[in-house]
Amino acid sequence: MVIYEVTAEVDIAYRAEFEEFMTKHHISDVLSTGYFAHATFSRAAGRYRVQYMADSILQVEEYIQVAAPALRNDFLSRFPNGVMLSRENWDVISTHDGPINK
Repeated sequence: MVIYEVTAEVDIAYRAEFEEFMTKHHISDVLSTGYFAHATFSRAAGRYRVQYMADSILQVEEYIQVAAPALRNDFLSRFPNGVMLSRENWDVISTHDGPINK
């Protein structure tokens, strides 16, 4: 499994709009491309992280070549300022489950 992670630093003036766009549009648009099976969206003190899970790096690379340009252009048309993005791929080495809380 590979995680394609997008991190965003968002100016305070754009945070509410950014969260709404990501939760109601962008993440589902990315998932609908078929390259990723699952995504998580997290926040910490004005920084956001989206982790998209794919079966292989080949799927991520194909997404970046085929589907990402249009989605990135849509994002930039809505947020030309106030959001700084970085992207990174992570290889999942292992996953672990803890005990179920009672």
